[in-house]
Parts: sequence; C-alpha cells; structure tokens
Amino acid sequence: MPLIIRVHERLNKAFNPKTAKIGGDVWMAENLAIDDGGDGICFSKETNMYYYDWNAAKRIADSLPGWHLPSIAEWGIACSNYKIKPIAYIGDEDNAQKLYARLKVKLAGYYFDDLYNVGSVASFWTDDDSSGNAHRVVFDTNATIEHSIISKRCKNTIRLIKD
Repeated sequence: MPLIIRVHERLNKAFNPKTAKIGGDVWMAENLAIDDGGDGICFSKETNMYYYDWNAAKRIADSLPGWHLPSIAEWGIACSNYKIKPIAYIGDEDNAQKLYARLKVKLAGYYFDDLYNVGSVASFWTDDDSSGNAHRVVFDTNATIEHSIISKRCKNTIRLIKD
C-alpha cells in the first residue's frame, strides 16, 4: 500500500518514501501518494494510484523539504546510468528493464478527464514548464522512455528526487 498522507498531518514530518539510489542521486522508488486537499488531484480505485495535474505536482513537491520534481536533465542522468539514450527511444531493452525495476515503475497510465493507457505506460511529471503546458517522461511496455509536452491539466503520477 502506498504512503498516504492526509491534509491534517504535516507533510514533511510524515513523508518517508522507499528510495532507490541511481548514480549519485536518490529517487523515490514508489509513486507519490499524497492528498493535500488542494485542487488538481484525483485517486483511481482501478490502479490504487494518485494522479496530479502539474500545478498540484509542483505545490506538493515544493511542500516537501529536501525533495523536488526531477527535471528532464535529471531523468536523462538516471537513464544514462543504465546506458540508455537519455529520454529517447531505447536500443537496449535489458537495460531499460533494469531501470524500470530499480524505480519499481508501475504502468498506471495517466488521467485526462478519464484514465488512459493503464498497463501500457507510466507517465511522470518533470519540473520543466512550457507556458500552458509542461514536460513529462513516459515509460512504456516497448522499453522506451520518452519526453513529451502536454497540457498542465493532464494528471500524471509523480516521482521525486532528493535535493
């Protein structure tokens, strides 16, 4: 069961996720599961996961001292530690699967007025803003890791990295 923190608890006191060290960085090894009571968050009983629009992702990440949403560059560093071309189609499926396993990636899809691609993709927000859109990293069943830009209203899962 993922860590769930309710509004009335102090986020930084209760936050203690499972982690994975990749290169010199410490990453969350599970999807974030925090409901701070603010806008932009939904929970799916189908996947047992929380999904966040970009503003909610930023708000929650900023409320957890010592953690932040990873940038596209930080995702690229994680990929390069497994000899995977950063944020592009991957030629080495075995190495991609090792990164998936290290981060315990669950193919929980994403939420945009409905749940999409459950069992096919895992979609994580990055810290990178692009006007009314934002950047995300998408893992899929074909052992590809891609970067795309999507509306900030879309809801994705979150992984954080230590400062």
